[in-house]
Amino acid sequence: PFHPGDFLFLYSDALIKSPGKDGLPELKNVGLEQWVCKMKSQSGKEQPLQILLDKFYSYTEFPPQFGVTAIWGGLTSKARARNVLLFFYILMT
Repeated sequence: PFHPGDFLFLYSDALIKSPGKDGLPELKNVGLEQWVCKMKSQSGKEQPLQILLDKFYSYTEFPPQFGVTAIWGGLTSKARARNVLLFFYILMT
């Protein structure tokens, strides 16, 4: 079950397989995981997916070689057992 503050992040492989600018390597799962952990610890009320994708677009060539799809969902910190407040941010390019 989800608890307040938990999140689910789904993404296409374009996030981990797109080459970086100026010969930087692909981000791969480890790099993306580091970004998500760092972003999650720093985020407040901003849209977490937008923060993450802004970082991705500054890292990779634009437009990416592959279509990017990302979904971020979770519970708000005010969620209660009977009054669940789910949020989802979806981006597709």
